[in-house]
Amino acid sequence: MVQLTLHVLKTETTRQAVSIKKNASVAEYDMEIQTWFDFTDSDGRTILNDTVSTRQTYRFDEENILGKNKEEAEIKVDLLNEIARRIILRINAINDLALQEKLQPETN
Repeated sequence: MVQLTLHVLKTETTRQAVSIKKNASVAEYDMEIQTWFDFTDSDGRTILNDTVSTRQTYRFDEENILGKNKEEAEIKVDLLNEIARRIILRINAINDLALQEKLQPETN
């Protein structure tokens, strides 16, 4: 197993209207979260510099602002959990690669 340090460089959340009702109010929003990060090894060398993103579209009801604000907060938590899951997958891939390299016989 490779010892890695994760550096979250930036996380950005954007929300954009994707559909409009006849009265020109927003019917649906699209929320996207992007996270820029890198991994460094124990010597401080960058092993991976990457970006992950995820998005979800949801309905917006201006009649129920409090409920929709709560729903939007829950969607944001779900998206952040997905970002974390994807970063963990990258960690696992790096560790798998390091293990394969360690198990390969040396050729001289």
